[in-house]
Amino acid sequence: MAAGTAFEEPGRERALPGSSGLPVAKTSFVGRAREVDRIKRLLADARLLTLTGPGGIGKTRLAIEAARRSARRFVGGIFFVELAGLREPERLLATIGGVLRIGELDGASTIEALCERLGRSETLLVLDNFEHLLSARQAVSDLLAASPTLRVAVTSRMPLHLVGEQEYPVAPLELADPERPISLDELRATESVALFVERATAVRPAFAVTESSVRAVSEICRRLDGLPLAIELAAARTKVISAEALLHRLEHRLPAMTQGPADAPDRQRTVEATITWSYELLGSSERRTFARLGVFVGGFSLAAADDVLAAAADSPAVDMLEPLSHLVDHSLLHVDQDLNGEPRFRMLEPIREFAMDLLSGAEVEALRDRHLAYYVRVAETEQVHERGADQEGWIRRLAADRGNVRAALAYALERHDGDRLLRLAGALERRFWLVSGDLDLAESRRWLDAGLAIGVDAPARVRAKALQRLASTHALPSTRIFSVLEEALAEYMRAGDDAGMTEVLSGLGSMGIYRGDLAAADQHLHRGLELARRVNAGPERLVELLVSLGLLAYRRREHGLGRAQFEEAMAVARQAADASGMATTLGHLGRLALTEGDVALACATFSENVELAQAIGDTEKLALALCELASARIAASELDMTRPLILEAAHTTRRLNWWYQVRALDTVAEWLFAAGTVDESVTCLSASDRTRPNTEMNWDPDRVATRNGLIERAKTVLHRSAFEAAWDSGQTLGLAAVLERGLMAMEATVVQADAPTALGARGRRDLSPRELEVLALVADGRSDGEIAAELFISKKTASVHVAHIKNKLGVDSRVEVAMAAIRLSPLEPKPTVAALDHAR
Repeated sequence: MAAGTAFEEPGRERALPGSSGLPVAKTSFVGRAREVDRIKRLLADARLLTLTGPGGIGKTRLAIEAARRSARRFVGGIFFVELAGLREPERLLATIGGVLRIGELDGASTIEALCERLGRSETLLVLDNFEHLLSARQAVSDLLAASPTLRVAVTSRMPLHLVGEQEYPVAPLELADPERPISLDELRATESVALFVERATAVRPAFAVTESSVRAVSEICRRLDGLPLAIELAAARTKVISAEALLHRLEHRLPAMTQGPADAPDRQRTVEATITWSYELLGSSERRTFARLGVFVGGFSLAAADDVLAAAADSPAVDMLEPLSHLVDHSLLHVDQDLNGEPRFRMLEPIREFAMDLLSGAEVEALRDRHLAYYVRVAETEQVHERGADQEGWIRRLAADRGNVRAALAYALERHDGDRLLRLAGALERRFWLVSGDLDLAESRRWLDAGLAIGVDAPARVRAKALQRLASTHALPSTRIFSVLEEALAEYMRAGDDAGMTEVLSGLGSMGIYRGDLAAADQHLHRGLELARRVNAGPERLVELLVSLGLLAYRRREHGLGRAQFEEAMAVARQAADASGMATTLGHLGRLALTEGDVALACATFSENVELAQAIGDTEKLALALCELASARIAASELDMTRPLILEAAHTTRRLNWWYQVRALDTVAEWLFAAGTVDESVTCLSASDRTRPNTEMNWDPDRVATRNGLIERAKTVLHRSAFEAAWDSGQTLGLAAVLERGLMAMEATVVQADAPTALGARGRRDLSPRELEVLALVADGRSDGEIAAELFISKKTASVHVAHIKNKLGVDSRVEVAMAAIRLSPLEPKPTVAALDHAR
């Protein structure tokens, strides 16, 4: 499915944050001016417009261009939903929801959640490649009925046959009339000729635009019925032969290439004939390669082609680069570069379907089996990069193959191959599904549940891993999560996998904390930590266990113990280059600092947390880090600086489930209250309170205290009737509507310029325990880098500590800090002259 940002034109009002925009074309749009204008007018009049026509006619490109030129009309946004890879009609609304970046809201139905997200402004939804999902067309009708300001444009090979549908058959490109004399300039301006010449020039800059070549091109386009796909495929041939020679070949091949199905439209048979013609230009070995490459969905790497096609090839030692290069030259494959500069190949969907039709049933089965085996190995191999220095690369590599992964999962399910279904689904961490549009992780749960149902005889370790993944798809603690984790623990015990047991014990412990069962959490976590150290488990396990133990101490108000646990976790994570572990730990350290009133340290810690979450592309961690940083800056009275943070946080949470949106809404409420817009703050607090379901979640007591404090203070500020009206608004409006309303209120609120925050009196009692440690090290002549190494913190955080100490003590230099240490610690060893010199 498509992903991106809202399509906007210069000077246009900002679209809804988090909306998905139109794909950016890699080639120019040629011709079709009249069609674009006609479709624009139809979009203004019809609520459901379906562009119909055979594959390759240009439906998608035309719909995108018309939508792009209609952008000013649709102030609510334009959302593009690619459906070619969707094989389950019942997932249509969930797929649309993924593009709209919403998860499950308020327990409402999917239709209600979609309507809430779409809002009341004129909005356009473009559903691309609908023909294989006709059984889901009633969902489109229901969505239109429920959202009066929504308009839908569909591309499909056939109409949806719904009430109110306006069908627009997409015609071929304009052709020159062979019966009428026409000048060379007029010929070149003909849409089909212009497209051919532009694409031919792209592959061969020296393409000769002469009267002979242009007239040959005009005849080629006529014989291809003006079909854009056919013309582009033909134009690519000019890389090796002239237009005149190409016309000669086409004149001799076309009659044999129009024998499509008798009930197929003529133009569809012509498209098929064009692809067949390109296919028959290949050598016999290249034809076999082309057909077998149809097994890949959404693209593939050179390594994937080498592996999956190796056993099927006549020669196991064949080098795939050469045949793939030939297919690229023939425009039967497209090639781009991945993030590492390696080639990544892709077939257009009509061509891929054509390729698969060339294979026998036995060949398809064999290829899909090897395809499944390959992606199981890839996913399992990539697991080691989930944590550590390469985790950003890990998620991007796997996400590029999301189409292949889904196809492999589907094949495993078709074959009732429970073992490989569980291995593949269990190897995919939640971040893979989030970047693949599975915002509420429902698709991940579905594959895992299916695998566990049919894979009852799978190895214990495989089942245990899948059960772990299943537990991680649930946002909040519940009886189901605990039963799943207990089953996973039993499976690991059966397999004799102590390292796996530490993972589950960590999960049981953290869920126990969030459930409020601190005694059980303590037991699980200490058992897990002892086992992890005994079996020398990986650093990521130690980090998880130590962080959870720190959180446990925090919940018990044992802040000193909690800090020690967090700092030990931080040291382990830094040494292992575990950015995910560092980000998690920084979040807890920041909250601890904020709880203790050390606002400057909290801001510095959360800032580093945001940077790490952005670097690894973890949207969940980023959403929370942005909210926490915003809360810290609100506490520092930095309201104007905080506004863009909250907007980014709200944008990020729209890609996640409702829990993260509630956290963003709480932050909006804090800001509005601090800025004096108390009534809107109350509305946000009310919606947040209503949206939190009746779960077994034991919410952070400090955050609960903050929310309750705001509510009580609001009651003293607002008249009773005003408070009740604001509260009632939050109870009746949906979460997304209140969040949007809160953001609009923030934008409309004028605040005074942020002023420097006063940092208290000058004395030892004003320094936190960590600052006293830093003070001693500065007095000993340590640099910021040396302090960071000593305390297992970043240099940036060490520098913030030093600056904070200077402000609190009212000094300007490190020498003055060292001298102040003498005054504040008379019983401690005094700094030496050498230390003072080093401080200078």
